Amino acid sequence: MSQDFLARGMAAAQRRDLASTQAGQGAALIGTEDGRTVTACLADLKGALTLKAFGARGDGTTSDHTALLSLSNRSDTIIVPPGNYLIDNSTVRQINYFRGRLICSPGVTFTFTDKSQRGLHFYGGSPKLSGLRLTTRDAPLSRELNAPMLCIDEASDVVIDDLEVVRSAGAGALFRLCSGFQGSNIRIRNTLADGLDFFNSSKIALTNFLSENTGDDGLAFLSYTSLAQSYDIVARNIIVKNSDTRGISVVGPERVIIDGFTVESTRGTGVIVYQDTANGLRQPGNVKISNGIIKDAGQRLVSGTYSGNRYGIEIANCGDADFLNIHIENCAASGFVSSNTQPSVLTSRNVRVKTSGDKGFHVSVPSGGAWHHDGCETIDTQGHGFNSTVAVGGIMTFGTRIVRQGAMAGGGNGVNNRAISDSIGGAVAGRSTVIIDNQAANTGYIYYNDGNGNGSVGDFDFTTSSGYYAFQQNANNIALQGIRRSKRSNQLTQVSGSIALSGTRGEQDYFTTAALTGALDIVLPTFGLWHNAEFSLSRFDTSGSYAVTFKSGSTTIAAIEAGGNPAKMVVRYDSVNNLWRKAGRYDL
Repeated sequence: MSQDFLARGMAAAQRRDLASTQAGQGAALIGTEDGRTVTACLADLKGALTLKAFGARGDGTTSDHTALLSLSNRSDTIIVPPGNYLIDNSTVRQINYFRGRLICSPGVTFTFTDKSQRGLHFYGGSPKLSGLRLTTRDAPLSRELNAPMLCIDEASDVVIDDLEVVRSAGAGALFRLCSGFQGSNIRIRNTLADGLDFFNSSKIALTNFLSENTGDDGLAFLSYTSLAQSYDIVARNIIVKNSDTRGISVVGPERVIIDGFTVESTRGTGVIVYQDTANGLRQPGNVKISNGIIKDAGQRLVSGTYSGNRYGIEIANCGDADFLNIHIENCAASGFVSSNTQPSVLTSRNVRVKTSGDKGFHVSVPSGGAWHHDGCETIDTQGHGFNSTVAVGGIMTFGTRIVRQGAMAGGGNGVNNRAISDSIGGAVAGRSTVIIDNQAANTGYIYYNDGNGNGSVGDFDFTTSSGYYAFQQNANNIALQGIRRSKRSNQLTQVSGSIALSGTRGEQDYFTTAALTGALDIVLPTFGLWHNAEFSLSRFDTSGSYAVTFKSGSTTIAAIEAGGNPAKMVVRYDSVNNLWRKAGRYDL
């Protein structure tokens, strides 16, 4: 080592400790990052300086801000020995064009005296930082958007490993206009703004990130139209807890992958992908989000209020987006919502919504757009399990979709009892729908379909523990391929007069338990395609001997005459000629 190095204050004992392989020395005094081995780090120490060589004391009472500013324009490795480094940041200054490594030993903390100002700020260069612990001397009382605890501007090939931020008036860490970022093992807690922000930064690789108790979004990727586009972002193993706005926000960037995440307890939406035109942000596109859990989205109450929409996942005005293997539970409003107006492709596979305050899936498909979904399921939703609107020129395809106990807030009949509501103006191609309602009194027992689109919604499998299931089919050109059921019998409530089955559809048996008080007409639906549909009615001797007639419009299709023996009448839809026919009459 040079005499200059010795003259700058590294004692011989310190050099021996850093080079030693004994326990508690050597590797134990430094951090490692970017997959580098301890041996590689020790090799760097041959030319390393310590921060104390620049006048830092680390005694917790004397400001070491000047020593930090001395890192400007350096490209060597700087070791920070254990200590509490007090930083007087009342005058905001920055470290310019640092291209070296700053390696903090265990036991290092940087404490900033002015809780309302920016903390550690790097501009330009290629900083590589390891083992940083940043905090304020006093807890901040008000939010300061321009006061992140760590700020890195216009840098390239940034490396951050083992960063901890506790308390910040602004974001915990902000990376702005950076190209090339590798970050791992980052923990941010107790901020008054976002946890971790990336503004118009590209080529980002983030792994093992935790934010907790943030005053705004936990993790945000933003791309403003006034600056260069942000692209190529990969974030893995992400945990966001107790966010005062949203958990994860993707607003503007292109080519984004978020894989392996947990969002728990947010004041607003759990995960959002959208274009914020009001604040000058771009439309995001080619976004892939997978393998995650969203719990208690929109349920976090702060000062007696919530924040904005309170969905599990929200998509609005974005390009192509793909969601895979995601569990959403106990969100305050709807679970999965897309209000896209852009002609893009939305894909959701194996997305499950459990216990939502409104609908499970609420998706609008614009003209030129498409929604492909498969293996999606809702459980215990207050509103519809699935609510889709496909505009003319839009496309919806699905493999299997499942609704268990939908429309739990429903009551009576009609719109409030729809397990699924499809409004198809474009095209649909579906394979299978399963609707299960095991509540004591059925609520979500209706499949509803309207619109002037075309295609098929596939086959249906109904299970109801009490009461009946029903179709409300107002779409003339939408076909069903078949109906399976585990609940066969339905009780007619009318005992005289006319009961209309328009909108009620399926292979269903009807029976009466009360005595008929007059002739009963059952009016079959005359609209829509009714492949495989069949209705049957049984009149027992205890029901009375009045006539029961099936009608299509004013035409009688079949009847059980007045008087006579108990009997069963069956009518079936003729799919070839598109009309109802008598299928059989049986004495009981």
